[in-house]
Amino acid sequence: MNSVQRIAGYDRYETAADVYKFARDVLTSQTTYLVTGENFPDALAVGSLAAKQSAGIVMTQRAYLPGSTYSVLSGPTDSPMNVVIIGGLAVVTDQIKYIVEGTVQPPYLLAGVTIVVDPGHGGPDTGAIGATGTYEKNNTLAVGLNLASLLRSAGARVILTRSTDVTPAVGTYSELSDLQARTKIANDQNADLYISLHNDAFSNPAVGGTSTYYSSASPVTAQSKALADSIQSELVKVIALNDRGVKDAAFYVIKNTKMPAVLVEIGFISNPTEEQLLGSSDFQRKAALGVYRGILRFKGY
Repeated sequence: MNSVQRIAGYDRYETAADVYKFARDVLTSQTTYLVTGENFPDALAVGSLAAKQSAGIVMTQRAYLPGSTYSVLSGPTDSPMNVVIIGGLAVVTDQIKYIVEGTVQPPYLLAGVTIVVDPGHGGPDTGAIGATGTYEKNNTLAVGLNLASLLRSAGARVILTRSTDVTPAVGTYSELSDLQARTKIANDQNADLYISLHNDAFSNPAVGGTSTYYSSASPVTAQSKALADSIQSELVKVIALNDRGVKDAAFYVIKNTKMPAVLVEIGFISNPTEEQLLGSSDFQRKAALGVYRGILRFKGY
């Protein structure tokens, strides 16, 4: 009997994406052609060129990039993908171009997902202090606000444990009450993800790099580790600091939250070079982007 396999998606866009994934191993070109799915001539015209180049073809609507197509174009690759849009603005708008470039986030990516963003420390707790007097609490807040903006633009419901230089603890401050308040926010809101942001520190100023922690004491250890793996991988790509890897630790906030939770040590504030970076608004935006991309990767994009 002949072997027969059917490739089919919910619609033409998902079918095209599934065909691309099916043929990925033989598509040796780093080029992918993006064509309209609302008419056939453009796809027909580029079909022979794509075949000659061993390149893929995926489909879009004029001003809306389907999630199945976005998943193909934004997935991790060994080298950057070269996307060629076929047709003028009447066929594929610049909005699609911006989404593919990553300068605009599709509003449906994280729709229905509640994410708690926890900028570490705050208020009376400065966190670690750099050699020039910079505070960890200021750096984490800046990254947290940038991350919240990116997540909201992708449709997520974002809850910040703090949006100013305050502690979420109520009443007399203590480190324990502060940590309890942060986990209570996440658990009471039935959040889907919990992201705690920090700067590392060590007695040797030469030590540096990025690490992401999960807790094996968490009720959802496997998911937390998967989230940590995704964030660490994407964050290191964007900020280009030494990759210190994913680690297991019983930090209170990732041990006592009910959802997948990670604690991200973006860099070492005790390292003079990294201290300067951690306080830079450009680096803070990049760090937020790296964490954001890690969350997308965890969600399957």
